[in-house]
Amino acid sequence: MTMKPKLIWAISIISLLGCNFNKSIEVSPILMEKLEMIVGKYETFSEENKSIMINPPVYSVEFREIEGDCFVLIGTDLAYYPELQECMIYKDNLIAFYGTNTECNKFLKGNDIPCDELSQFEVYSEDMGNYRSRNWVYKVVGDSLTMYDQSNFKVE
Repeated sequence: MTMKPKLIWAISIISLLGCNFNKSIEVSPILMEKLEMIVGKYETFSEENKSIMINPPVYSVEFREIEGDCFVLIGTDLAYYPELQECMIYKDNLIAFYGTNTECNKFLKGNDIPCDELSQFEVYSEDMGNYRSRNWVYKVVGDSLTMYDQSNFKVE
């Protein structure tokens, strides 16, 4: 790793320390930029339209392989699934990470400490009713994320 990527990782870690998250995880600047953009734009949209929609308290990030390609799926939700592997708090939202132990995860380094700030968020259950989540799919191309699908709410 050259000096510049090490510096960027260090800056990302330092900036996350100010985000009121519960443990030391390292989110790559590439993924953090996408999360900041999505949360920021969707939060603004929700505030401007609060009479017809809510600002979701949870954003899920899943690393997944589909037919030999790697993808990062980011979505909104009202609750988290208990299978989450890592988490952090960003702008009072829970960012729940799934599939972190797959080969497709090139953007998050966790430490497998259980998430301990979950009490203010709901755990998903079948009787929660209908919620139409917003989803963004990024394809992993080398060490970058390329928008693959943003059909129900454009951010890029």
